[in-house]
Formats: sequence, C-alpha cells, structure tokens
Amino acid sequence: MSAPKAAGEVAERRSVAEKNRQITSLDHHDWSRGTMKRKTSRVCIVAGALASLLALSACGSSGSSSGSASPKGPIVIGVVDSLTGGNASDAIGVSPALKGIADQINSAGGIAGHTVHVDIADDASSLAQNLTAVHSLVSRGAKVIIEASQFGSESYPFLEQSKIPTFGLGIDSPIWADPSAKNFFPVFGSFDPAYPPFSTDGQYFKASGAKRVAILAYGIPAAAKPAVAAVASMKHAGLQVVYQNVGLTPGSIDFSSVALAAKQANADSVLAFMSSSDCISVAIAFKQAGISTKAMFFGGGYGQSTLADKAASAALQGATIDTVYAPVELRSAATKTFQSVMLRYAHITGIPELGAYQAYIMMNAAITALKRAAPNFTSDNIITKMRNDTDFTGAGLLPSPVNFSEYGDGDGEANGNKCFYAVILRGPAFAVANNGRPLCGTKVAS
Repeated sequence: MSAPKAAGEVAERRSVAEKNRQITSLDHHDWSRGTMKRKTSRVCIVAGALASLLALSACGSSGSSSGSASPKGPIVIGVVDSLTGGNASDAIGVSPALKGIADQINSAGGIAGHTVHVDIADDASSLAQNLTAVHSLVSRGAKVIIEASQFGSESYPFLEQSKIPTFGLGIDSPIWADPSAKNFFPVFGSFDPAYPPFSTDGQYFKASGAKRVAILAYGIPAAAKPAVAAVASMKHAGLQVVYQNVGLTPGSIDFSSVALAAKQANADSVLAFMSSSDCISVAIAFKQAGISTKAMFFGGGYGQSTLADKAASAALQGATIDTVYAPVELRSAATKTFQSVMLRYAHITGIPELGAYQAYIMMNAAITALKRAAPNFTSDNIITKMRNDTDFTGAGLLPSPVNFSEYGDGDGEANGNKCFYAVILRGPAFAVANNGRPLCGTKVAS
C-alpha cells in the first residue's frame, strides 16, 4: 500500500498552464499473513549494498555500437518526479539519493568508461506535465527513464512506442504487467493488473479489533484500485466497510469533511492510500473529530519528518504504516549503507523519506540494467539483459526479490512485490511489526 507508496490518472483531468519546471542536473500481535499472503521469499541482504554495483563497473569495455553512448561521453538517466504540487512531500530526499548513487558509480570509474549523469524533470503532480517532462528528458539524450512519479500513465504510450527502458513503481497501469511491453520494469515487482484482493488488510484489521472500516484513496489507479481490493479483503475477514471514498484529489482534500463523514458512518478504523502528508492529515482529522480508532493503517507517514513533527507524531501514535522497502530500524547491512549515502549526500541523519527510498531503489535498477548491458547501451540490449535478472533485490532493500522475467504475479498493494514490511509508531520511534519479518499473504475472493 505504498503511497500513490505509497508511490496514475487523476479523475479530473486538466491541463497545467505553468511551464514544466526542470532540474537538469544534480550538480547545480505477531502475524505474517501466514494463512494470509504468500510465503516470504528469501530476502537477500547485501553487505555494502552498492558494492555489487561498483564491482560491476569493471565489466565491459569502452566499445560502442549503434545507439550506444559515445566513447567517454556521459550516460544520461532521465528522472521524472513530482517535486512540486500535491505529491511533493514524497519527493524529499530524491535528488540526494540519486546523486549519491551516481557519484559512487562515477568515483569508481563509471560504467564501461562512461560517467553517469542524472537529469531530473518535475511533473508538478500532473498527468499533462509528466508527458512534457518525459519528452524533454528524451530530447536531452536520456538512455533510460526513471518514472518516480505516480502521474505517468499518459506518458506510457510514448515510452512504449519509443522502446525506452523505463523503471518505475509499476502499479498505475496494466502496461507494467504486459509481457509485450518489455521495456517497462516495475522495480518492486510486477503486479496483477486485475488488482485481486489479498488477505492481509482484513486479517490485520480484524486482529486489531476493528469492525467498521473507513477506506480512503486518491482517484488514481495507483491508489483507487488497491483500495477497492482492500474493501473485498475487509469483507472476506467479516468486517464492514462503512465509509468508502476512493475519488479524492491530491492537494484539494477537505480532511475535516472526510473525517466527519466517517464519524457519521460510525467507523472505528481507517485505511488510507495517500501520500505521507495526506495520511498524517487524515490521522489528525480523525482525532479532531473524536473518532476512537481500533486501527489506522496508512501507506505513508514513515519517515523522520513524522517524528520531528509533534502534531504528526501525536496523531500517528499506534498507527501502522506499511513500507515496500526495509525500514532502517532493521539495522541490516543494506539499510546501513542506504543511510550512509543519505547522510553523506543529503545530510539526513534519521529516517529517509518515502521518495528517497523509492528513488534509491529505482536508480539501483537503472544502474544494474546499464551495467548488465555494458558496453552496448542500445535500448534493445539494455532491455534484454535486464529481463534476464531474476533476483533483483533493490540493493537489499526489497522485502522479497524481483524476477524481471515474470509478469503480473504480484500484489498491487505491495507495489507488485509479494510482501511488504510494516512499522508501528510507538512513542518517539517506529518499531518494525511482525518481529522484523515482511508480511506476506494469499489472494482471496473478490
């Protein structure tokens, strides 16, 4: 349930008048879904998460072929993200995360003699601006595209036709699970485009004592479709969904009205598929409305900014927040490496935000693809070589490895992965739920 992780199409499509803002360089109760989700796959924790990538930089020579980067010329990785607009809060730390990996790679000699240059364009949390941003990146020579935004659906036809290797969250369009669209790589796993319900949500809320659930989501596929699946999950567990609003528009939500409607429906719990800032706003609104919740389950809000915000921290006490990446509280080799990169390049000493995590994993995938393809950087070769990667771990941060040769077998709520982690805010810190193990479960009837 990464904010929309999580990490689409806005119900109200509108053009954006302002010009696309571009940043052209980075330099200037223990349960495990046991009877619920599928058995957790082996999680490969990589000691020194970037070490494997750096080692790959020695692979290949500086030879070139048609479509390859010119000798000693930079390889451009184009990135689209919502740096402004309704989803801007989830972009905190994105640039430093990307810069950190690029600098690590370049300091080790680049990829087959080529440096890596990251070119970022802002889509202002808009479908129309996303397409503009993609066109601008391609025109500036991007070899691969990282679609870090949740507003990329209108850009996908162009990217598919152009056969540009594209890396993204992969839950806002069926194209990410289409075997014919081989250039689309969902870095968390390939979700089932039918968005079948999984047992996790219903089991979790039932175990928490909830009986009457409110479900909220943006009116974009990345949020609305998992939310609808969650409704079926609740009903499968014998719970009532007494209030459902899956058509909310980012940036223009009257949270007080939403909370009042949920209160009038006698909701005793809430599940929200929104950005971190909006999930916090939901929690605050529910408490201000006097709703005593048995369970609050959010797809956003895990991060240092929550701990630093007294109001947010107070509102989210006891709330469960899922993550499709390893929480730093695990203190694994992979999370320590990630934090060291964020400390060095972003001066972040605590928990990196959602966008930084996602960008780090997507950048890891793009770099992996380029290194597997070196020294032949044609689109066809990059795609072919990356499709042969059957054990992608996102530098050790994914809850279960991704097999890029598979299509459409993952859970949409987990961004296509078969599992996800969950944390609970207790006092001044987050604690990893389920004894630090990922939560995995099974499909249930719709």
